[in-house]
Amino acid sequence: INNGVGVVAVDGNTQVSPLANTTYTLTAFNVDNEKVTCTAHITVKDTPTVPVAPTCPLTTKEGRTIINFNGDRLYSNRGLAASQGAIKNASLPAGEYDITLVSWDGYNGRQTVSQSFEQYKLDFLSGNNVLGTSNAIRDLADNVIEDTQVQKVNTGFNLASNATGVRATHAFYGDNSSPNSVQAICVALDYKPKVEVKLPTCDAFAASPIEITKGDSTTLTWATTNAVQTFINNGVGAVPVDGNISVAPLADTTYVLTVIGAEDKTVDCAAPVKVKPKVVNTLPECTSFTVAPSTLPYGGGTVVLDWDLLRVSAISINNGIGAIAVGDGTKNMTVSGSRTANVTQSTTFVLTATDVDGDQVSCQAPVAVADPGVFTCADNVAFTASDTSITRGDSTNLTWSVNGADAVSISSIGSVSATGNRNVSPTSDITYTLTATKAGYNTISCPLPIKVEEPETEVFTCSNNVSFTASDRSIDRGDDTELSWNVTGADSVSISSLGTVSASDKKIVSPRSDTTYTLTATKSGFSTISCPLNINVSTGGGGGGSSSPRCELEISKDEIESGDEVTIKWNTSNATEVTLKDDKGKVLFTTEKYLSSDKKDYLDYEIDVKPTRNTTYTLVAERGSKDRTCKVDVEIEGEELVVLETRTQAPLVTGISLSQVPYTGFEAGPVMTI
Repeated sequence: INNGVGVVAVDGNTQVSPLANTTYTLTAFNVDNEKVTCTAHITVKDTPTVPVAPTCPLTTKEGRTIINFNGDRLYSNRGLAASQGAIKNASLPAGEYDITLVSWDGYNGRQTVSQSFEQYKLDFLSGNNVLGTSNAIRDLADNVIEDTQVQKVNTGFNLASNATGVRATHAFYGDNSSPNSVQAICVALDYKPKVEVKLPTCDAFAASPIEITKGDSTTLTWATTNAVQTFINNGVGAVPVDGNISVAPLADTTYVLTVIGAEDKTVDCAAPVKVKPKVVNTLPECTSFTVAPSTLPYGGGTVVLDWDLLRVSAISINNGIGAIAVGDGTKNMTVSGSRTANVTQSTTFVLTATDVDGDQVSCQAPVAVADPGVFTCADNVAFTASDTSITRGDSTNLTWSVNGADAVSISSIGSVSATGNRNVSPTSDITYTLTATKAGYNTISCPLPIKVEEPETEVFTCSNNVSFTASDRSIDRGDDTELSWNVTGADSVSISSLGTVSASDKKIVSPRSDTTYTLTATKSGFSTISCPLNINVSTGGGGGGSSSPRCELEISKDEIESGDEVTIKWNTSNATEVTLKDDKGKVLFTTEKYLSSDKKDYLDYEIDVKPTRNTTYTLVAERGSKDRTCKVDVEIEGEELVVLETRTQAPLVTGISLSQVPYTGFEAGPVMTI
């Protein structure tokens, strides 16, 4: 045999391992050296690649837990143990999860195999107890060497309690119709933090009126919060989350509003309605009286009158119809009837019903006959402005549309088309009049007034353009305070004792005596403004070494109309008594009438007054032989002062003296400190 086999027995066999396609030739000889040959061909195929399970393709992200199953192979037909993978430890809090499973199967020869149930699902466990199970991943593809499936099997899966582990389980365990196996690769669990559910509330539910007469109605009104659905019993049904509805119970009834919120949380509230018996009416009654049709074209036509009456003995209708026979009349039964009539112009039919006692009731049924035509501003013209009140220099857009007119014009504009618009910029109050004409009709004039306001005048004042404050407006000699200012719209700014400064800045100063810093600002075209800021400097000394009292007095407005109300407010430190007087010596407030233990409540206080003349108010703060005065002025016409009320002071700081509380100054109004 060739190809390296060599001499062999006349009959036999031998093993060969060719590495490529090979044809072997057997040559046989007889004793005369005659030969014969025969061949055998061997085809060598490439060694097939064995499929390998993939690694987990899922990626990490915030809130995601990935668990690998290491390719656990799960069987549907080999008993419970073979259908379940190993338990994988995992600390999973209760809540909602999105679940993504990955499955795989692959081997040589699988391309000729069809399996319909290569699927698994995920068990959540607490110890060995199953808390819940996911949906199954879809089936792997058949008749291929290998296939991988990645599928989100659950969205918002609710895990009711904490889990300690998970396990892959064949989705068709116990199905022995055919062998089905699948390898679990991994799972991704995306935790969705549970949103706090806001409970629904019934904010209001009431009937108005709460007592009615049988046959009448009442209105139920309600308001809710965090509601998804709302229902009312006794046949009302579903209603909006807030609203009202009219009901007419026939007996005492309690209506219950059921408010349903998220996760079907509910709350009920009740509204009782009391129903009184209806007093029986013995008078005649016009239950209904109608005319059809109720409108007719120009020229009129025929109409039909219909009526339903109760407790009547006689009937009459105006417009030439007259009396209608009823017979002997009735006490309680309904009398019904109808009658035709010819109408040529608009009119109102009046039916008068009389009972056996002579009592009467009337009811009406109007019918309208169309006019030959109308031509009016209301019916034929739309004439509007985008803004009916503008500032001088601005514009407004006039828009008009006229139906059926032969000619249209607008005052101050002239002739215009039937439909159009125009921008106008009047300099004073004006009324634009649209005039329209139509053959055979009166000319109509439709006015549109436009109000023109003067533009606001620019001002340059301390109150509008200047903020000038101090960190402490009462200091001891040797201490300092920080001046802060901000000026808008000025060309130049200066401060006494400091000179020219920028429009916005700060500066620390240390005056040795009471000082008024004046901020002066100029602006082209406006008067120069001067804005004072007083700093009170205490020199100490006297009174056995005790600190001198300090005070600050503030008024809410320094310019008011006669009879207006203002608030006078004061703050003191190191004071034991305070007295507030007007410039005529009238005492408006004093602590002398209070016990010593109560005085401190009024050392920082405020009162409301209603001055009727120009007045200077003086506050005297005393401590032993020392005192300090503060003044404020108000400008007004009048002659008397009325104390309206005292106000409860703001909460006091407990356990510390006023000298220990940093003072930052007042910003609420004009202040003078002395």
